[in-house]
Amino acid sequence: LVTADGRIIAASKNENKDLFWGMRGAGSNLGIVVEAVYQVTDLVSETVTNLDYAFSRNATGEIIDYLSSFGKSTPAKLSFIIQAFYDEVSFGGYVIIVNGAYQGPQSEAEAFLEPLLSKITPLKQNVTVIPENQLVYASRFGSEGNPETACADKGVERSIFGAGINTYDKDTYVRYIEEFGHLVTANASLRGSVFFIEHFSIAKVQEIPDEASAYPYRDITAHVLFNYAWTDPDSEKPIDMFGKKWRTEFQSTGGFDPPQIYVNYGHGDEDNEILYSKRKLPRLRQLKEEWDPNHIFGFNHDIITA
Repeated sequence: LVTADGRIIAASKNENKDLFWGMRGAGSNLGIVVEAVYQVTDLVSETVTNLDYAFSRNATGEIIDYLSSFGKSTPAKLSFIIQAFYDEVSFGGYVIIVNGAYQGPQSEAEAFLEPLLSKITPLKQNVTVIPENQLVYASRFGSEGNPETACADKGVERSIFGAGINTYDKDTYVRYIEEFGHLVTANASLRGSVFFIEHFSIAKVQEIPDEASAYPYRDITAHVLFNYAWTDPDSEKPIDMFGKKWRTEFQSTGGFDPPQIYVNYGHGDEDNEILYSKRKLPRLRQLKEEWDPNHIFGFNHDIITA
């Protein structure tokens, strides 16, 4: 990596160990990575079962009950991404998508979804077994189907909020999905906005000792991500108020005190004790003073400021 004083050095478990610890959790404050060696996991399966289901907003409560039923024990091979957004062409308006991915046979995957589907009927569904390297482009009814254009939106302003969830408070999700639906239905300028719930197994994450890196939160059940987008400049202030209001709601009912958040999902106005944790922030600040005393690196969630 390139350090603040312009040197190119290595950081690893054996060299510059403290810096290596800090880079994995607060790296943007400490240096610029120009080369990396990764330890990757073994390929569990060359194929993955992709499960897409579209529901109306009335299904919110049942979806949250279903996710809640896993507690902290979501199977390691199973993951979910829930999306709420407006799409007139594909779904006729406001919709909730439940996307499941399972690294195993389709029959096992569908058995995991049976408790949900026995209670609510999807408006649309697609279940397919696909090569693992095609999952990103095939999931969610192929909404990211073209890798060349999937992230190529232009002329759109965005504002991102996030929160880490320990337990699901159903009432919060039902109220938010309803209010967010009214917002994007009534205002065409905001129809690029998406609400995400990322519900992944924490089994592998918790195999890594807490002291192994600066990353502080290995017990988050789900990540919620509020991705607001607009084309009308007059939408900026109302969206900022709406975003902050609902972030506070999810933090207060999400089961963590103090709140927790994956740092890359931070809006930028959070207290550093939320982004980096109270227990790890002192060591990070010591590293900052050692490796970047003039605060060259600090654009993204500066660990020195409050």
